[in-house]
Amino acid sequence: MKTACLLVTGVFVAAFAAAAVAVPAQAKTKDECNAEWAQMKADKKTAGMKKRDFTKQCMGGDAAAAAEAPKATAGGKSKEDCDAEWKQMKADKKTAGMHKRDFTKQCMAGTPSGPAAEAPKSAEPAPKSAEPAPKTGEGEPTAKPSGGREAEYARERACGKEWKADKAAGKIPEGMKWPQYWSECNKRKKAAGM
Repeated sequence: MKTACLLVTGVFVAAFAAAAVAVPAQAKTKDECNAEWAQMKADKKTAGMKKRDFTKQCMGGDAAAAAEAPKATAGGKSKEDCDAEWKQMKADKKTAGMHKRDFTKQCMAGTPSGPAAEAPKSAEPAPKSAEPAPKTGEGEPTAKPSGGREAEYARERACGKEWKADKAAGKIPEGMKWPQYWSECNKRKKAAGM
């Protein structure tokens, strides 16, 4: 029994000693790590590292590695640098349909993006078509309607022209709105075979 107690006590002492060795003497308190984080953030040296990750490293006693980790893992620019670059590109209208979030991810990762990453264009511009492509929301729809829809669009356009002409001439009855006019005009056009 005495040896069992000594054995258990020895195991506890060994476990306690291992735990004491595992935590280095240089480990900082959470408040010290928070102060160091605030200083790094003020100096814009966080480079995408999260406070939670920094605090884990800092409290683990590896403050030097914690301070250097953002530089080593980021590979690219800081968020502030990427934001400034985005604003410049947006001012120059060179975002090419890219979203800020996507640009920032690429910028911080260090991968080339934006107009600088695109392949250089040939010196000879591509010939333009004689007929410009229709824009969405203007004029004819971008997709050609089929069958009965095409006839409906034609009636709608014709009734719209009549509506504008009648409205300018003062021929629209008091209180009539476009939906009522469209309904009557559509019936007339259908009856006429349009």
